[in-house]
Formats: sequence, C-alpha cells, structure tokens
Amino acid sequence: MRTRTLVNLRDDVRRRVDVRNMAVAFPDADINEDLNQGWTRIYGKLCLTGEPYYLTRFLWTTTSAVDTYYTTASVTQPDGPGQLVLPTDIYRIKGLDAQVQGNKYLPCARSQFEERDDFQSTDLAFPQRLKFDERGSGVEFNIILMPAPPAALPMRLWYYPNAVRMVSDSDTIDGGNGWEVYAIDWAARRLAEKDENYELAARLDMALAEMMAAIDREAANRIAGIAPKIRRARYKRDMWWWPR
Repeated sequence: MRTRTLVNLRDDVRRRVDVRNMAVAFPDADINEDLNQGWTRIYGKLCLTGEPYYLTRFLWTTTSAVDTYYTTASVTQPDGPGQLVLPTDIYRIKGLDAQVQGNKYLPCARSQFEERDDFQSTDLAFPQRLKFDERGSGVEFNIILMPAPPAALPMRLWYYPNAVRMVSDSDTIDGGNGWEVYAIDWAARRLAEKDENYELAARLDMALAEMMAAIDREAANRIAGIAPKIRRARYKRDMWWWPR
C-alpha cells in the first residue's frame, strides 16, 4: 500500500480539472473538503470487503462488576471506576475477545435484543456466556458486556478506526493500489461542476464508476491463493473450549 499527502492529492485535482492557476475561484479549503468526502467513500468500501484493510487492535482490562465501557473522551458516562478506556476513533467493530485462562482468548458474541434478560443468573460459567453490545457514536460510543465481568479480564477489541480526515498539507492517506484516484476524481467532479464544465463532469462520472468497479474486483480478496470462506452465522463454545 502507498501513502499520499494532502498537498499531492490537491495538486492532482487541479491538474485533472486544469485549474492550477485559479486558487481564488477554487480555494484549497474547498478542495480539501471534497477530497475528504471522496476518501471516506473509498475507505468505507474497503472496510466492508471483509478483508483487514485498516483493521486495528486495542487492548484494555475490565473492572470487576462493571458492564459498560466508554471512550476516553466521553462526558456522559456515570461515575464509576475503569470505564473511560475505549479509543475515540471507533468506526466499525470487527470482533471482541476476552482472555479467560492464561493467554487463551474466547470470542465474545454480539447480543440480540431478545437476550437482554438472559444474563441475570450464574448457572453457567462466566467466560462461555460473555456477549456484548454497543451504543452511541463518536466520543460517546460505549460497549456493554453481558453479564458484567466478575473480575478484571483482559479484552481485545478489533475495529476499523474512522477514516483519516486530512487538514494539514502533510497529512496522508493510504490509498492501497492507487485507489485514492477515486477521491481525486470525486473532488475534481465537484470542481468541474462549479466551473460549469459539464462535459468534464460527465467524463469524471464515468471514471468514478470505473474506479469503483475496479476496487470491487481488486479489494475483495487480499490473499490471492486462498478463496474467501463463507462467514459463520453462529459461533458457540458453550461449556467447551472448542466451537460447536
């Protein structure tokens, strides 16, 4: 994968529309915003492929009897120990693991609403029943563990962070196999429309469609020699260490 700076991307946009000497009519701030919007579309597309583009791991430890954990920037959390632990840039959660014995991790299943009252008894061992749900967004995002852990448990969160928002000229994005061209053409399309160059805008629409189709083909499987597996609809361990 490769990185490009904001100033490089902005220059590419101006060349695409041939407005390199029209900084007053097309200010940098406007092009920056269009580039960020185009980049979020590609970033979201890559995160939905199921491949680990931009996947990040975060570790934290639970507090005994505490079931809800918030981001470090949350201002709405109730008073309580060890709750402000999560990163502030969570976009999509891939999975959550709990370390329950030595260095062994068990995956936590996502709870269903109809299961909201299923975690009140202690008839089964805790680690095999741990599930989670999430609430809120942005800095007020939180994760709810069910049932509340009876002790401090190391947790491992796999998630996709929010797309990078480029502000300074030196800020970078990782465009994979040249896929940042989509963001360039997205911004160029807005400039062409503002310049009333509708012929170029139409050509850029076609280029955007072609690039999206190319990303669909190229990004779907990062390991070319191994075909993707069908995703499991359910994953249960019950009282055993191996899946059922």
